[in-house]
Amino acid sequence: MAADTEQHASLHLWRARMRKRRGRGLDSGHSKELNLVAMMDMMTIILVFLLKSYSGSTLTVNSSQNFQFPKSTHQITPVDATKLTVSNYDSGEGQIIVNSDIVATLDSKAVLSMKRKARNRDYMIPELFKALKKEAAMVKAETKIRNEDATTYEGNILIIADKELPYWLLTAVLFTSAEAGFDKYNLVAVKKHQ
Repeated sequence: MAADTEQHASLHLWRARMRKRRGRGLDSGHSKELNLVAMMDMMTIILVFLLKSYSGSTLTVNSSQNFQFPKSTHQITPVDATKLTVSNYDSGEGQIIVNSDIVATLDSKAVLSMKRKARNRDYMIPELFKALKKEAAMVKAETKIRNEDATTYEGNILIIADKELPYWLLTAVLFTSAEAGFDKYNLVAVKKHQ
């Protein structure tokens, strides 16, 4: 019996030394464990914060050196839509691009023809109309595949136009887009620093 008590005491001393080595001290009745509930709450809060802060800017736009974005003080989260880019033609390198496909070049001859037609209130740009009709059919087909209800096609388009683009050309682009089925447009601008 005395041997058992002595062995138990030495075992207790050995455990106390081991705890001391690990940095826990001699307090054997109180064990420190990692509280997982508080840790999961903290991780959830961090995750929600990161999702909210990164969800604001999902639009990526490729631009050349000659392209100047218009500036705005408003901030609106862009919706996923077809991108229509119109660069300024002053440098001789103007283009009309649907998503990433160049549908028309804005050389001096083409611009002169469009300008003459716009004076007569003929705003249609045939190359752009053909490309947007094809894009509208593709968007409708994708919408139909994703949802069986094909009536959810909304005709959203993002117009990314150069700051110096003349009004008559922007009018022609908007008119042609609406005629091709993209009648809900948003003009893309960069937020003005205050």
